[in-house]
Amino acid sequence: NTRTLAAILHKPSLSSILQIGMRKRILTFALLVFHNWAFGQNENRSDCKIEIYLLKTIKPNLDTSKTLQSEFSVSKDDLTDTPFIRDLEIISYVFLRDTSRGVHGQNIVEERHGFKVNSNVTKRVNNLKIPLCCGRQFAVVVNSQVAYAGYFWNLRSSFGSDWITAFSYGKYIELRKKLPDLEFPIDPNDPRKNQTLFNCLISTNRLTPK
Repeated sequence: NTRTLAAILHKPSLSSILQIGMRKRILTFALLVFHNWAFGQNENRSDCKIEIYLLKTIKPNLDTSKTLQSEFSVSKDDLTDTPFIRDLEIISYVFLRDTSRGVHGQNIVEERHGFKVNSNVTKRVNNLKIPLCCGRQFAVVVNSQVAYAGYFWNLRSSFGSDWITAFSYGKYIELRKKLPDLEFPIDPNDPRKNQTLFNCLISTNRLTPK
């Protein structure tokens, strides 16, 4: 039997057998490490969820003396039954900072935040028929907890806003601190920098600083 003879002629030595056994153990360990890493990545994605909800009813300004749309209070009971934008529709998050010089020589710092989504999501937002005057209230929710709330804003509106304002265009939902959005100095308590939200973005590899 030629095949059997060839096997006999190329019978590996004891040292070769030991080397092969060691390589198999190393390969098995590497595969287990990769499996656990990949499983952990999936766990992070499934255990950490970011969603955007609309509200069941319009919430009044906390400061009733303000005429512009401003901060309002939201609880989980105020949210619609299903998310308006689902976690899987949020591709990434962009955070950038621009600095310019004002007319009096002062530094003007502008921070930009935004969710990158697919174009179907931005169309969905703009199909809400958002009123020019006052926007449409929403809440960013992380793991079933409200991180912060704001207003979807009409791109054609010339009205100002004294709270978080979101514009939807292309593949982005841009989040402004207010309208106009010029800050000097930067507010350390900016709700867009919610730590729970950023931790979730980092753990799911969706934070894109620039």
